[in-house]
Amino acid sequence: MSGKYIGYNTSGYPVTISKDEGFDFYGGYFSVAWLRSAEGEMLEVRAWRGEELVAEDEFELSSLGPFWLDAQFMNITKLELATKHYWQFVVDDLVVGVD
Repeated sequence: MSGKYIGYNTSGYPVTISKDEGFDFYGGYFSVAWLRSAEGEMLEVRAWRGEELVAEDEFELSSLGPFWLDAQFMNITKLELATKHYWQFVVDDLVVGVD
């Protein structure tokens, strides 16, 4: 989407973004890169505030185009992104807010 930089997780193993003082995760674009082998992979999203899990969801990914995850997770301390079957995913235009 941005035309410049993307994030690519080749294994789908969890990627964590954290900040002890808290941050806001507004969303981002997510997809997979390979049509035949990764189409339909599930993105797992979890958010914590301290030790408390405050959000957990999963979304189907496609290589035919990204989808915007409109998360709106406010004042979280940790965000975890992974795929259900440990396959790859692509992310672009993550929007976070920090103080």
